[in-house]
Parts: sequence; structure tokens; C-alpha cells
Amino acid sequence: GAIADVAGSAVGGLIVSPLTDTIGRALNLDVLEVGTTTTDTGGTGGTVTVGKQVDDNLFFRYRQQFGSQEVSEFILEYQLARFLRIQAAVAEGEGVGRAQRSLTRRIERAGLDLLFYFSY
Repeated sequence: GAIADVAGSAVGGLIVSPLTDTIGRALNLDVLEVGTTTTDTGGTGGTVTVGKQVDDNLFFRYRQQFGSQEVSEFILEYQLARFLRIQAAVAEGEGVGRAQRSLTRRIERAGLDLLFYFSY
């Protein structure tokens, strides 16, 4: 059931994390993440995210979601100040026109967000 799924994800994360760190360094990427997703319709799948710091203030990220809903997402993030960033995202794929929601975030065809960062 659900407990077995969570335990399996945790163990998988422990194995995948060192491997993605090694591959990311070999490919000269600043971010390489592999994860799982659960959509609001109960579908599951995986994600692969790669990212690169373009300059001091600009970060580029590409995320590919696989499984019950396949989505390709391009994200540019620009740091306006130490605590404020602006993020532009464009997505294509199955279900994107209906503004799908994954377990942790909403995916729309295009969007612009202001992100505030706080340390405590």
C-alpha cells in the first residue's frame, strides 16, 4: 500500500542521489534531479530535471515528466535581489492545457511568478 510506496521511494532516493550527483558533475550541470510524481487524478510517473547557472543572476532549468501525464517544461529564473526572483515557465504535453497539478506544484502552459526567499 501507501507505506510500501513511501518506503520504496525513500530507498530509491538514497540510491539515486549519489548517482545523479556524479552524472551531473560529469555533464557540467548545476542540477540533475530524478524524482517521482503523483497527479491529482491519481496517476504516477517520474521526473528528470536538469539545470544550469547561465550567469550570476540567471538560471535555466528543463524538467521532463513521464508516466500517466507527460510534460516538458522550460524554466528561466532571474534573481532580482537576494530575497526576490522572477521565474518564467513554458510547458507542453498531455494535460497541460487543463492546468494539471502534481503533488507539489501546478503546471500551466505558460506563467510568470515572483518568488520570495526567506531564511530563518
